[in-house]
Amino acid sequence: GTGSGVFTGWTGTGGADWVKTAQIEVRDNYGNALETSNLAGLKSAVVMGYNHTVPVAQITNSDYNTVKTALGGDTGINNLQTEDGSTLQTTLNDLRTDTNLSDARVTTSTYHPLT
Repeated sequence: GTGSGVFTGWTGTGGADWVKTAQIEVRDNYGNALETSNLAGLKSAVVMGYNHTVPVAQITNSDYNTVKTALGGDTGINNLQTEDGSTLQTTLNDLRTDTNLSDARVTTSTYHPLT
């Protein structure tokens, strides 16, 4: 499951100078922020991988539900948690080229675990 509205970012020096700058809109059961919005309302989404431990994709100008749908819903997100190597690279490339994200900037990362 996911939660929403659990954090609001503020900047300022205190008192009346504080200005809301960002808000976490969706968080997963592991505490990871999956969707944020800034003061202008621009949404960004994050896809966690490697058993929900590190971000494998950051998508600017899209909400998390659109990204989740592009990955195959909850099943796709769950399957992604055990992917690595070329399998993960293929999944992330499919995300980068999904037509529903054509107006978004998709940045992806893979990791080599420390041994």
